Amino acid sequence: MLVMLSIAATGCNGKTRGFDFYVSDYLVLSNGDQGSAEIADYLHHHLSKRIGKKEDLRVERSDTYKAMGERSTIYVELVPDLKFDYEIRNEPQRLSLYIKDKSTAKWMTYMLIDHMANYHQGIAVADLPPSYIDFSSAAVNFPFAYREPHLLPNMDADYSGVLATNAIDRDWGIWGHNMKQIFVEGVPAAALAVVDGKRSTDQYCFSSRATFDAVCHFIADQHGEGDRDPKKFMIAPDDNDRVCTCATCIRLGNTTTSATGAVTDLLNRLGNKFPKHTFFTLAYRTTSNAPKVTMAPNTGVFVSTIDLPKSDQLDLKRKEVQRFTGMLQAWKQQCPQLYIWDYISNFDDYLSPFPVLSRVQAQLPFFIEQGVTGAFQNGSGYDYSPFDDVKTYVLAALMMNPNVSIQDLVERFYKRFYLKTGTLLASYYLELEKNSAAKGKNIAIYTPFRDAITTYLDRDRFVKIYRDIQEKEAVAQGEEKRKIGILLTAWSYSYLQVCYHQGFSGTHFVPAGPHTFKFDAALDQALLRLGTFPQYAELTKYKESDGELSVYQKEWEQWKKTGLHKGVPVTLRVSSTITGEELEQASLLNDQMLGFASDFNQGWFLTGQAITVLVDRTGSPAPKQELRMRFLINEHHRMLPPESVAIFKNDVLVATWTKERYRVQGHIASLEQSVVMDSNDKLQIRIKKNTKINNSVIACDEIQLL
Repeated sequence: MLVMLSIAATGCNGKTRGFDFYVSDYLVLSNGDQGSAEIADYLHHHLSKRIGKKEDLRVERSDTYKAMGERSTIYVELVPDLKFDYEIRNEPQRLSLYIKDKSTAKWMTYMLIDHMANYHQGIAVADLPPSYIDFSSAAVNFPFAYREPHLLPNMDADYSGVLATNAIDRDWGIWGHNMKQIFVEGVPAAALAVVDGKRSTDQYCFSSRATFDAVCHFIADQHGEGDRDPKKFMIAPDDNDRVCTCATCIRLGNTTTSATGAVTDLLNRLGNKFPKHTFFTLAYRTTSNAPKVTMAPNTGVFVSTIDLPKSDQLDLKRKEVQRFTGMLQAWKQQCPQLYIWDYISNFDDYLSPFPVLSRVQAQLPFFIEQGVTGAFQNGSGYDYSPFDDVKTYVLAALMMNPNVSIQDLVERFYKRFYLKTGTLLASYYLELEKNSAAKGKNIAIYTPFRDAITTYLDRDRFVKIYRDIQEKEAVAQGEEKRKIGILLTAWSYSYLQVCYHQGFSGTHFVPAGPHTFKFDAALDQALLRLGTFPQYAELTKYKESDGELSVYQKEWEQWKKTGLHKGVPVTLRVSSTITGEELEQASLLNDQMLGFASDFNQGWFLTGQAITVLVDRTGSPAPKQELRMRFLINEHHRMLPPESVAIFKNDVLVATWTKERYRVQGHIASLEQSVVMDSNDKLQIRIKKNTKINNSVIACDEIQLL
C-alpha cells in the first residue's frame, strides 16, 4: 500500500480536526520501551527548549497513562515491524504517532514542532524547514527507501537528519568510482585488469583474489561486521570503458565491453561474507548490462539516467526511454534493490540559474512504476550552487511524496529564510521552473552558457533579478545577508557570461581606440565582485571539470589588461570538407570574442572533422591585412592543433601551415598570415584535423582580419 502525504495550508484552524493544536497543556507519552521512550524524550526535549518565555504553553513527559488526565496527549511509539514508514492517528485529545525507524522519528519531530508553531507563535522555528504534513490521520509508505539530494546543504549531518535524507559521507563505506581507496598500500598487479593481454593501471580485475581480500580487509578494518552501524558499499569500475578479460573474468561472463559478470560475482561474494552490510554497483558504461545470475539479498544497483532525456514529459516511444526501461527491468529481474542515479545540476555551469524541480517531480512517478525504490540525485555536491538550499528542501519532500506543491514549498521556504529578498527570489525561481515545464525541452546536464540562453535562460530577466537583489543586499541581515552575498558573487560569474555572449552587440565593451575596446562600469563591477569569492569557502568552482573560479577570473583580468581587439567584419561559411554540409555555430568564428584557454565551452568552435571556411570580408578594402587564427590544445578532450591549414585566395594557394609552424603559448596554438584583400577577393581556408590520436577535435575560436 502506498498512501501519500497530505499537504495543508499553514495557519489552518486546529479545532476543525480531532486533535486540538490550540490547547496549552500537552503530555508527551510513550509505551515505555527503550526505543519509544528515546524518541518521546527527543520530541519533549526539542519542543520544550523552543518554547519562548512569553508563550503560555506547558509540555510534560511521562510513560504513565495515569498521568494523562484531561490533557491533550502526543503519543509516540517506535514500531520496527510497522507495515508503513509511519502512521498518524488524529483523535480528540490524542495525537498518536507510530514510526518505523529513528530517522523518520527525527524528521517527524521537527515537522510536528513546526506544525505546532502555526498555533503557538512563541515556538521558535525560524531555523527549521517549513513542515509539509498536516498531521491528520494517515498511514504512509515513502516511495523511496533511499533519498539523497547530493547538494551542499545536505552535507550538513544535522540538516540531513532533519530532512530524513541519506548522505554519502554518513551512509557509505565506499562510494562511486573509488575502489582505489581500499588499496591502502597501492594496487597489487594481481588486482589490475588485463586489457588486450596487458595489465592496465586504470582498471581493476574484479575476479582477482587480491581484489576480494583487499575489499574484505578494508571493510573489517574500517567498519567491522556491521553489527552496530551497517554501511553500504559501492563496488564499481573506474569511470572508463576498459574491461578485464583475464580467463577468470571471461568465465564469469565478462566481454571486451562488459564487466558485469565479474563485478556482480564480487558483490555476491561480499554479500555472503558480510550479511549485515549492503553492496551496490552501478548500471553504467561497462556494467550497463544486467547479470545473468540472481544477486544476493543484501545487494543492489544504481541505474544511471545519464542517457534518459532530461525533460518534464517522457515520450515512452523514444528509443532512449525504451532502452532505459529495458535496462531497469533486466536488472530488476536479478537484483533485489533497484535505485536510480539521477542528475540535478548543470555540470558545465554550477553558478547560473538551473531549473530542475518540475522535471524531477514529473519523472519520479515513472521511476516508481518501474519498481525503483531509491534515488540518488547527483548535483553539485560539495560545491556551492544558487538555489541549492531550496532545491535540497523541496527534493527531500518530493522523494517522500511526489505530489507536493513545488510552488507552495518554494514560497514558504523563502518566506522563512529570506525576509528581505524571499519574494523576489521565490518569484524568479518559480518562473524558471514554470517556463522550463511549459517549453518541455530537454535541458542537458552538460549545457554551456551559450546553449542555456537559447533553451531556458532569459538573459534580460536574469540581469534584472541580479540588479534587484543587489539593491536589496544592503537591508538584508544575519544569515540572509551572507546567503545573498555568496549568491551575488556567484551570479557575477553569470553576469560576465551574459556580457561575453552578447559580445560587441551589447553595451559592455566601449571604444578605447581605433580597434580596441575596454569594459564598461557594470562589467568592471561584476569582475570586482567575482574577485571576492575566496571569502566563501564553498565557492571555488563554476563547473565540474577544470572549473576553478580563480582561473576563470584570471582569464577576464588578462583580457582586460591586454585589451579587446576587434577585427574587420567578415562573413563566414563553414562546411565539412568531405560532405560539404554546412556546420552549426559557425558564428563562434567571427563574433570577435576570443575563447578562454581554460574552458573549451567558452568561445570555441568544436568539430571532429576537416572543415572548409569561406571568408567574405565586408567594408572598404585594405592593401594588407593580418589573418589570425587560434586553436585550443586540450589532449584530455582530444583537442590538438590541426594537421595543416591551407589558405587560398581566389582559389590560388597562398600559404600552408603545418603543426610544426604554429606559435604555441600554453594551451593556445596560433598562426598569423599576411594577405592582401581587395573588395571582391574571396578567401578559403581548409583545416585538417590532427592525426596523432583517433577522433581528434579541431577547436578554433576566431578567424580574424586585422
